[in-house]
Amino acid sequence: MRIITRWLIEGSELRPKPRYRFSDHRRVVKKRVLAILNSRKEEQKRQAYKELLEYAGKVAGYAEGAIPVLESYKNRDEKETQYAHELAEKLKQALTLMKRVIDQATRRVIQGETVPTREKMVSFFESHTDIIVKGRREPEYGHKIFLTGWTSNLILDCIIERGNPSDSDHYKQLVERIENIYGRVPRQVTADGGFASKENSSGQKAKRLRMWRFPKNAVFQYWIW
Repeated sequence: MRIITRWLIEGSELRPKPRYRFSDHRRVVKKRVLAILNSRKEEQKRQAYKELLEYAGKVAGYAEGAIPVLESYKNRDEKETQYAHELAEKLKQALTLMKRVIDQATRRVIQGETVPTREKMVSFFESHTDIIVKGRREPEYGHKIFLTGWTSNLILDCIIERGNPSDSDHYKQLVERIENIYGRVPRQVTADGGFASKENSSGQKAKRLRMWRFPKNAVFQYWIW
């Protein structure tokens, strides 16, 4: 809401002034956010969320009204015209993300629904960011990367995954990728304990591995022969 409002203000400062209407709710929105952060009672927090979502809907409406006006804006100064069109494009993208946030907040807080991790958006500027949860550790944000290394620490392969897939589900794929890329089966494999599973341990003989282990603090490594 803060970012969209800032862009609406910037658009309104063009001359001649674009004909769209909006109000600056940033101050009251900040108060609702602080109320959510500081409320100890669930009902008070829920009420603050409801009010925050109402203002979010208003700001989304302002953006929807401003976008066509800025898209059709014309000025003798070509730079001003281009700037208005760029603002319209920014507002379009921001509005799409904002509607996702409104939807997930409504489902999670107001309706009490558990929103799947893959549907959550946690970053406005990097909307592709995933939530990565491992055990009891604090959640991390970004993308999960599987690195395959040799004993010399040379990286042989890399996979960047979306979501928060299980390590053990990728073990077979990582072994097979090394065979496909380098044309030979690893003789020895050492993988982090997170890759361990009954299926992965029992299925290694079929891959002609001479040795494999899953120590707790190891990285995923191969010894090629």
